[in-house]
Amino acid sequence: MNIIGRRRLWFTISLLVLIPGVFSLAKWGLKPGIDFAGGQVMEIVGTNTSQTVKPLFEAVKAQDIVITSGGNQRLFVRYREAEGQNSTETASKIKQQLTDKGLTQASFESIGPAVSRDITRNAVIAVALASVAIVAFIAVAFRNTPPPVSPLSFGVTAVIALLHDAFVLLVVFSLLGHFYGVEIDSLFVTAILTAIGFSVHDTIVVYDSIYGGLRLTEPLYDEMTNYLASIYVGRYTVPKLEKANYFKRCDVKGDSWWSSLRMVAKIGDHCFYQTKGK
Repeated sequence: MNIIGRRRLWFTISLLVLIPGVFSLAKWGLKPGIDFAGGQVMEIVGTNTSQTVKPLFEAVKAQDIVITSGGNQRLFVRYREAEGQNSTETASKIKQQLTDKGLTQASFESIGPAVSRDITRNAVIAVALASVAIVAFIAVAFRNTPPPVSPLSFGVTAVIALLHDAFVLLVVFSLLGHFYGVEIDSLFVTAILTAIGFSVHDTIVVYDSIYGGLRLTEPLYDEMTNYLASIYVGRYTVPKLEKANYFKRCDVKGDSWWSSLRMVAKIGDHCFYQTKGK
C-alpha cells in the first residue's frame, strides 16, 4: 500500500474540500444556536410528538423553533421570542398551554447575547491554548528524534493536522447550516475538542512509530514512513468500527443532546482516516 507515494492525491483531496470550505465559511459562516446567538430552551415532558407542542410556540410568535427528542416522552424546544416580547412572559403563556394539554414544563432557560459572546470567546481561547500545549508537549516528548525530522516539526505538523481536521468539520457544519438549518451549540465546541483529541492521539501514535524506527534503523525515510502508515491503517480499522458501534448505541438511546457529538465523530472518523495517511 503506497500511501506516502500517493501523498499528492491526498493533498489534492484535501484542497478540494478546503477551497470550497473557505468560500462556504466566508459567505455563509456557521448557523449559531441559542448558546451563541441568544434565545430560550424549554424541556417538555409528556410527549414525543413535535406536532403536539409546535403550534403552542407558533401561537406566541416564537421564532427559529427547533424541536428535538430526548426519549422517554421528553422534548427539547429551542426558540427565540419575537422582537419586543418578554421571554419570561412568553414562557409563562407556553407553560399554561402545556398544562392545559396535560404536559409538563420540566425546565426553562434563557441565554442572553452577553453570555453567548463569552461562550464564543472561550471556545476560541480553548482551541488556541490546546494547539500551543500540543506543540510544546510533542516537542518535549520527541526531543531526541534523530534526523531527518525535528521535534519542532513533529509538533507543528501535528497542529496543522488537527486544524485541518477541525476545519473540515467546520466546513461540513457550515454547509449543513446553510442548506439544512443545522445549528451549532455549546456541545459543538465539546465535539470539536473531542475530535481534536482523537486527531492528536492518532498523530502521536504514528509519530511514535516513526521515532522508534529512526532510532533503531537507518532506512530510507519515505519507505519507512510508508510502511508504518500502512500498518497504522490496518490497526485503525478495528477501533474505528468499535467507535462507530458506540455512537450507534447512543443513537438507539435517542439522547438528543449527543447529536452534535455523534455527527462530528462520524464525520471526523473519515477525516482523520485520510489525514493520518499523509
